This record gives sequence, C-alpha cells and structure tokens, in this order.
Amino acid sequence: MLRWFRHTITLDIPIDADGTTLRKQLEFVKKQTGETPVELIPPCDLPPQALRVWMIYKDGFMPNIMGAQQTPYQEFRAYAELTGNNLEEWEVNALKQLDTTYVGILMEHNSNGTNRKSDI
Repeated sequence: MLRWFRHTITLDIPIDADGTTLRKQLEFVKKQTGETPVELIPPCDLPPQALRVWMIYKDGFMPNIMGAQQTPYQEFRAYAELTGNNLEEWEVNALKQLDTTYVGILMEHNSNGTNRKSDI
C-alpha cells in the first residue's frame, strides 16, 4: 500500500509555482500522444481493504502542501466519533503510516525549494 501511496502523492504534489502537478503534465502527454507514460502506471494495485483507509486519509487528514505536520491520534478518534465510522486498529496504524509517509514526502519536497511560499 505504501508503494502505491508514494506513487500517487508524488504525482499530485505541485511541481511549479502555478500549482501544476506531474500527473497533470503526464496526462497532457497521454492526451497528445495517445500513449500512457510509464510514470502514470502505479507500481502495484491498491488492495480493496486499503481503499477505505486511503479515502479516509485523503478526505480528512492529508495536510496541505505547506503545512506538513503529523496527525495526532486524537484526530483519528475525533473523526470516528464525528462520523460514526469506527476505525479498526489496523486502519489507525495504516493511517499513521500514510501520515508519516506523506509528511516525509512533503518535507523532502519543500526542502528541495519547490513550491516555497515565496514562489506562490
């Protein structure tokens, strides 16, 4: 799941000051050539049980590009209470792994100087 997640996040992080993502650029290439660039192909399938975890994280916990901070456990508990969507222990662990991975990718991205606040 983490390989799929890394791939997806890397495609969706803005790569220039106007917010264009690598995914957007590669989809343009696909439209122009009729061929799918290899970079768009996920390295693996996302297991069906992981799709729920991904959707929860994407919709409720992904920090914005400039605010890379890990989500505390209390936020997951609050999510479960507010939505009535009880999370199993493995799902909370998977959410924490996704969060750690995402924040790491953003920190690396921001340390490379791409998408700095002054560029936006």
